[in-house]
Amino acid sequence: MSSYFVLGFIIFSTSSLIYNIWYEKRNKDYLIILGAGLMGDKVTPLLASRIDKAIEFYNSQKEK
Repeated sequence: MSSYFVLGFIIFSTSSLIYNIWYEKRNKDYLIILGAGLMGDKVTPLLASRIDKAIEFYNSQKEK
């Protein structure tokens, strides 16, 4: 039982370290924005935040 806990902790620690040193490349050709539904003709707050994040990413990519 404790070996499962230790193994899980090692895997979690290793993946956390790798994720922290992973460099995100900004040379994307396209972005995929997952939908979240509409309220009539208006976008939902969740979808609006996803679109805003994509625009922010696009602008940061354009600067570099």
